[in-house]
Amino acid sequence: MKISFKKYPIDILLCMLWSIILLPIALLNLEGTIRIILAIPFILFITGYIIVFILFPTSDTDGGINTLERITLSFGLSIAIVSLIGLGLNYTPWGIRLVPILFSMFILIIVCGFIAIYRWIMTNPDKRFTITYNLSLPKSESKLNNVLSILLIALIIIAVSSLIYLAITPNIGEQFTEFYLLSSDKSAGNYTHNMDVGENAEGIIGIVNHEYRTVNYTVEIWLVNQTSTYNETEQKNYIFIHHMWFVDKITTTLDHFSKDLGQSWTPQWEEKFSVPITQNGSFKLVFLLFTTPTDTYLINKDYKDIVEEKFNSAYRELHLWIDVPFSKFYLQGPNGTNETYYRNIIIGENVTGITGIVNHEYKTVEYTIEIWLVNQSISYNEILKENITTIHNLWFLDKITKTLEHTEQSTQWEQNYSFMIKRTGSFRLAFLLFPQPTEGYISGEDYIEKANIKFISAYKGKYILIDVN
Repeated sequence: MKISFKKYPIDILLCMLWSIILLPIALLNLEGTIRIILAIPFILFITGYIIVFILFPTSDTDGGINTLERITLSFGLSIAIVSLIGLGLNYTPWGIRLVPILFSMFILIIVCGFIAIYRWIMTNPDKRFTITYNLSLPKSESKLNNVLSILLIALIIIAVSSLIYLAITPNIGEQFTEFYLLSSDKSAGNYTHNMDVGENAEGIIGIVNHEYRTVNYTVEIWLVNQTSTYNETEQKNYIFIHHMWFVDKITTTLDHFSKDLGQSWTPQWEEKFSVPITQNGSFKLVFLLFTTPTDTYLINKDYKDIVEEKFNSAYRELHLWIDVPFSKFYLQGPNGTNETYYRNIIIGENVTGITGIVNHEYKTVEYTIEIWLVNQSISYNEILKENITTIHNLWFLDKITKTLEHTEQSTQWEQNYSFMIKRTGSFRLAFLLFPQPTEGYISGEDYIEKANIKFISAYKGKYILIDVN
C-alpha cells in the first residue's frame, strides 16, 4: 500500500514549518527536551534535504534520485553546510554562538525553501518528486540491493536515535566549584590591603556550583599571622604560623548551576563579609571552602595547633593579604641580651641596654624617643575596688630622634643607652615613643605636671622597674 502527497510540496512545507516552530523555542530556552528533539533534524537533515530538492526536484524515474539516496544525501549535505556556516561565523564579529548560528540556518532554510517550492511548481506534475510511503518492502531483482537498503535505513535510524539519546541524557562534564572573592564595589582587583587598626576588611564571597549535584557548602574565615624564612642551604621558603584566629563561618546549600556557553556569566550565590582588624601587623585573611559540615569554633580564639589539618582538608582556599601599619618598638638588655624589664642596681651605677625601632608604617616617620625616670606609688582604693597609681616625680633624662623609611625587614635601627641613677628607691624607667617631634626639656628637671599628658599621648611605651640601693 502506498500513501502519496501530490497536490502540495508537503515535505518542503513541513521543513519550513519545523524551522519556524524551533526558532522561538530555542531563543526562549523553552522545554529543554523538546528543543533538543526539534534541533536534531534542523541541524542534521532539513537544510540538506531542501538543497537536495532544489537540485533534484524530479523523481528517480525522470532523471532524479530515489528516496533512499535523497535521504542519505540530505544527512551528508546538512552536516557539511552546518560546518561551513560555523566556519564562516568564526571570522565575523558574531562568532560561533547560538543566536548567530540559529538565525543563519533559519534564513538559509526559509530562502532555499521558497526556491524549492518554486522548483516544485515549475516541474511537470507527472515528473515531480512527491512523498510516498510504501508500507511493503520494495521489490528488486537484486537481493543485495534490498539488503543494502535495509542496512542503510537501520544505520540512519540508529544514528538518529543515538543523537537523540545523547542530547536528552544529561552530559556530566568537569565537576568543579567556582570560589571567588570580590571587593566591596564588585571588582576583582580593587582590594584594600593597607588598613588601620579599627577598620574592617570588607568584600564579597562568591560560590557557583558546577558539581552536578546539590552541595552543602561551608566557608570558614580565619585571620592568620605568619612569617616566612628562606633557607639558603635548602634553597626553599619555610612558613611559620604564629597565630590563626577564627573569625566567622558561613553556610549555604546550592543546587547544580548550569550555564550555556553562549550566555554571559552570572553569579549564583554571593555573601558580604566584614572582618574587624583589631591589632597591628601583617596578616593573611584566609577563606576556606568545605563541602561537608565542619566543627564549631570560638570567635577570636587562636587555633594555630590545627592549621595544617584545616588547610589540608579544605576543598578550596582563597586569601587576602592585609598590612596594618605599625612601628615596632623594643628594648634589649646589655649587649643585645633579652630584656628582663627589672633591674636591681647600686646608686651611681649605670642602667644600660639597647632601644630599637622598625618602621612598618608605609611612609617616612620622624620618631622621637623620650626617656623619663618615674617615681610612683600604688595604693588600693576600697571604694573603686582597684589599684590607683600616683606619680610623685617625673624626671626627664634624654631624648633620641631618628627619621626612618618604611621597611619590610624585622630589624632596622638600634641605639645603645646608658643612664646613671643618683637616687635610691624604686623607680620606673619609661621609654616613650612618639611618631613626631616633641618639645625640648632640661635633663634632670621634674615635669610632674606633664605626667598625664605624656603617658596618654605616647604612641608606644616600654618600661623597666629599677630598685636602687
